[in-house]
Amino acid sequence: MIDNSKDAQRVQELQKENDNLKKIIQNNRIYTIEEQMSQYYSLTKIHMMRIIKELRLEEYDPKNKKRIKTLSSFFENLKEDVDKLMYPTDIIQSLDIDGTFLKGWLNRMRTISFINFKGGVGKTTICLNTAYAISKAFNDAKVLFIDNDKQGNASNWLNANLLKGTITNIMMGDASAKEVIQRTKYPNMDLIPADTGLIDANSAVIKNENINQGTILRDALKEVEKNYNICIIDNPPDINISVLNSLALTDEIVIVTFPDTDSLSGVYQMVSQINMVKPLNSKLNLKGILINAFTSDDSTYEAISDIKAHNLPIFNAKIHYATKSAKKNLNLARSNHKSIFEQYPNCLIARDIWNFTKELLNLK
Repeated sequence: MIDNSKDAQRVQELQKENDNLKKIIQNNRIYTIEEQMSQYYSLTKIHMMRIIKELRLEEYDPKNKKRIKTLSSFFENLKEDVDKLMYPTDIIQSLDIDGTFLKGWLNRMRTISFINFKGGVGKTTICLNTAYAISKAFNDAKVLFIDNDKQGNASNWLNANLLKGTITNIMMGDASAKEVIQRTKYPNMDLIPADTGLIDANSAVIKNENINQGTILRDALKEVEKNYNICIIDNPPDINISVLNSLALTDEIVIVTFPDTDSLSGVYQMVSQINMVKPLNSKLNLKGILINAFTSDDSTYEAISDIKAHNLPIFNAKIHYATKSAKKNLNLARSNHKSIFEQYPNCLIARDIWNFTKELLNLK
C-alpha cells in the first residue's frame, strides 16, 4: 500500500516555503523583471494619457507646463529604473585580442578615423567612447587616441594638459610624437591632444613646399606605432592638411552621420575625398557609415535606403536618438571627464556604442 501521507506533508512544507518566499519578496519590494516590465508598461500608458491630456490643456492654460514637465520627468525616471534592472552595470566584456582584426597587427598599429564633413553629428562622443570601450575590453591592447580637431573637445573630455604639447607641435615640427603623447587616466589609453594652434599649423604647412605636407603625422608616428595596437583619430568636419595627414595613415574610415539631408551630403562629400586620397594611401578603406540619432520613422529608413543606393557600407549597429535623460548623462560624462560607460553604463546610448564597437572589431 502506497503511503501518501509523506507526500502530502512535503507538499504542505513546500507550500509554506513558497508563501514565506512571497512575503519576503513583497516586504522587501523584490520583483521579477517580468513584473517590473508589466508595471512599467501599465504606468507608461497611464502617464502618457495624462501627458496627452495636459498637452491639450496647455493651449488654454500655460500654468499646466509645470505639471507636464513633472509628468515627463517621472516618465523618464521610470524608464531609467527599468533599464538599471534589465541591464548589467558594466556591459563591456573582457575580450581576447585574438578574436578581432587586431590579431596579426601587433607589430603595426591599426588606425581608424572617425569623420564627416557635417559637424554636430555626435562624432566626438562616439569616437571617444569607442576608444574607451576598446581600451577597457582588451587587457593586452594599447590604444592611442589622436584629437585632430582644433576645437579640442575630446582633449578637454580626457582632461588633457595642453602645456605638454599637442598635435600642433607635431605638424609644425616643434616636437616628436613621443614628446607629445601623454597618459590618460585609463591604463591602456594614451592621447595626442589638440588645440586652436592647429589652425595656424595648417596654414604654415601649406606654405612650406620643402616638406612632404601630407605625411607629416604618418612619419612622426613611426617611432611609436609599435607601442600600440590601435589608433583612433577624431577628425574635424573639414578637409585641411591635418585631415589629409590623418587619412594618409588611416586603415579604416568610419563616417558618423545623422539620417538627414545635410548630414548625408557631408557623407557623400567625404566619400569623394577618400577616393582622392587613395593615391597617397593605398590601404585606405571605408569601413562603414554609422547612423547616429536613429529613430524608427520613414525619413530615417529613407536615408538608410539612400546610402545603400550609393553602394556604401553601413553598420548594422545604430546609435539611437538621445532622449532628454540620455543627453543629461552625456553632458555629465563630459563635465566629469568620464566615458558614458562610467557615468551611466546601462543606458541605451552606452549599449549602442558597445554593439557598434564589437561590430567595428568584427566580433559577433
